[in-house]
Amino acid sequence: MENLRIISSGVKYEFDTASLTLRADMFQTPVGYAKAHIDKWQKCVAIDTAVLPECRNQGIASSLLETLLEKVFVDGEMDEACQRIGTGIETNRVVLSIGLSNIPSRKIATKMGFKEMEPDSHDSMEYSLTKEDYLNNRKKSQSKSPKTLGD
Repeated sequence: MENLRIISSGVKYEFDTASLTLRADMFQTPVGYAKAHIDKWQKCVAIDTAVLPECRNQGIASSLLETLLEKVFVDGEMDEACQRIGTGIETNRVVLSIGLSNIPSRKIATKMGFKEMEPDSHDSMEYSLTKEDYLNNRKKSQSKSPKTLGD
């Protein structure tokens, strides 16, 4: 995926909410996005993703989601926004809603450590990932990566 470039908008405030959007470009053409936004109802950060149909199954959604999780959980880019918005919103958990028929996205979420919660409607499933689980999974995957000469 050497031609994939992920661009961050930084945290944007609008009325009484905030969001962080990433855009995926291939050959300088937008092909997908991932967005973290404050979900006041669930008191956490919710994530939305989308990739153009003709660009799917190339690792773009995984790259976007991994980068977004890194920005939320490691870099703390949504922390100030959640404090500023208030009402007890936490950045130690993210939620993702995926259509029941979207098997590839459900596999990506499970592979990244998201846990199934409960169906949020008759046609979609909610997934949740805590900061602790994300950091533990990240450590495990880093320790499994192959050593290079000189390590």
